[in-house]
Amino acid sequence: MTSGLEKTLIGTEAKKARRQAIKEKIAVVTGNPKWKKAFVAEYPVFNSLVGANLLRMGTLGRTDDQALLSALTEWIPQVIETQPDWFKKQNHLFINK
Repeated sequence: MTSGLEKTLIGTEAKKARRQAIKEKIAVVTGNPKWKKAFVAEYPVFNSLVGANLLRMGTLGRTDDQALLSALTEWIPQVIETQPDWFKKQNHLFINK
């Protein structure tokens, strides 16, 4: 039995929550166009026109694709932990503003 706080979202609420989660996760790495190349290198399933469209729509918060959400959920913490060069340069730009 789940409590009110652990309630599973269904229907349109779940779609909105997934869209927002995708948008927030992508917002961590946007600011440098090299993030897409790094993401596609790690997840080649998104190396297609459909994948590029999903990434573009995800940036705008217009997709609730579960495969994209799970890939981003795995990839973003990895990027934060490893701090690749493109990510360091991106953060350096935001720190100096």
